[in-house]
Amino acid sequence: MQRYPLKHASGWASRAALALALGLGLAAAAQESVAQPMPISPRRREIQPPRGVESPRPRGGATFKSSTGLAVAERLLLSDDPEERLRGLERLGSIGTPEAIDALLEAVEQGTAVGRDPRARLLAVRMLAPHVKRDAVRQFIGRELQDASGAEGRGVSSPL
Repeated sequence: MQRYPLKHASGWASRAALALALGLGLAAAAQESVAQPMPISPRRREIQPPRGVESPRPRGGATFKSSTGLAVAERLLLSDDPEERLRGLERLGSIGTPEAIDALLEAVEQGTAVGRDPRARLLAVRMLAPHVKRDAVRQFIGRELQDASGAEGRGVSSPL
């Protein structure tokens, strides 16, 4: 049996000790990660906005329906900002339900701020075009076409 000199034995022992220490360290790290509690699922915890930022939810126990869809679109239509009103029209058109289409038609009546805005009227025609099977939509688009191509409007650039 051949014996190694002490010099080689101590090198082997130090490598074995290093490997053992590394293995124990990894095992301890793995054990610690298993021992940590599981995070609460997103369904069970309510996400809080950062401090100083008001929650986007309406106050007073608002329902899901009041914070999406028609209610939001109607709030946007009442805005003083023309861009917000256009967003409201886009929202109503993209919802596409009979209630949303009725609300869109009502919003573009001539007496309203939306009805006086040529960009809003053009957007309303674009949003209503897929719903032309409905009689009220057909009548509205027909009126808009007559307004744009009337005798007094010839030669004048139309907002539509």
